[in-house]
Amino acid sequence: MQKPCGMGELCRTTDEAPAEPPLVAVWKRARRVIGVDLAAGLARKLRALDGAARFLPGLGGRPGDWLRALRPHQWVKNMLVFAPLVAAHETDAGAYLVAAGVFAALSAAASGGYLLNDLLDLPHDRGHPAKRHRPMAAGKVPLLPMIGIGAALASGGLALAFWLSAAAGLWVVLYLAVTCAYSLSLKRKLFIDVVALAMLYAVRVLAGAAAVSVPLSPWLLAFFLFLFLALAIVKRQGELRGSNRSAAGGRAYLAEDLPIMAALGAAGGFASAVILTLYIQSPETGERYARPEFLWLVCPLLLHWLGRMALLAGREGGGGLQTGIGQRRPTGLRAAGPDELADRPRRPGRVRGRAVTRMAPPASLALRFVFRERAA
Repeated sequence: MQKPCGMGELCRTTDEAPAEPPLVAVWKRARRVIGVDLAAGLARKLRALDGAARFLPGLGGRPGDWLRALRPHQWVKNMLVFAPLVAAHETDAGAYLVAAGVFAALSAAASGGYLLNDLLDLPHDRGHPAKRHRPMAAGKVPLLPMIGIGAALASGGLALAFWLSAAAGLWVVLYLAVTCAYSLSLKRKLFIDVVALAMLYAVRVLAGAAAVSVPLSPWLLAFFLFLFLALAIVKRQGELRGSNRSAAGGRAYLAEDLPIMAALGAAGGFASAVILTLYIQSPETGERYARPEFLWLVCPLLLHWLGRMALLAGREGGGGLQTGIGQRRPTGLRAAGPDELADRPRRPGRVRGRAVTRMAPPASLALRFVFRERAA
């Protein structure tokens, strides 16, 4: 006699010999295997039945999906709070500890803002080729708890910032205000959205300076102003190119705006490089550094990064480009179609449809032949 079993359980007889769950027999006859909230062992068994099986989380969602909804990879942007201390050659460890606290406060506030933005942008995210994989858009986490989590994170970040410094707390208030305005309205306003994104970058720098009372140089402010504007424009350019609609996900831009956006992004980026070169030649740089000529080595690196970022954002395959601080590295690769492959010779690593075919080099072929001969 068998014990009763549920969806995710293995049925066992009285002598504990494993038996096949009833639903596995159903899945064997099904054309597609789809499981919900299954144990790892049962999922492996079903994967053996159907290599294209899909597994969905339960109503509570997986811990990894909850964490991904907070976008922790974006927290690295908040490292900008340390920029004023580094630029001022600050050596006090206490100042860096305070800046680390502001980093944590901004990270919590930013995650709360991301949750709000994803909730408000659900209809557009579900139709976007890349954003539809976000946890909330994909239905991997429940929506109602996200509201409470977002409010708690924003409140906790704000309280921590005021506990560290009243000035830093005011900048975090401004950050949250701009984030809410962006999510509710500004992201649908032509070019106001990229100015708002650039402001969010700048607020991070200003919050770090205010927390430790470090004066900001006008050179640093001007450099960051144009650099952050370029990052925001290129981010919007990548989203527009990756959208399959005339208007990108509820934004105010059209496909015809791509050349102008590319020109504006390149202009903003290279304006920041010009400001850097003028700073290197300024009298105050000679007073601050013993060998200011070594700062010229930074210019080629900055120009390379800006140029590569602009080129990748402008390519056909750069639609999924996520550029800026704290985002995944762009590759600029795309899948080649059958018509393109017909005119190309086979080469190692060439993309064929959706799979990448890699031919073994002669040395590995020779080793395989030797091992096969020995095995025979």
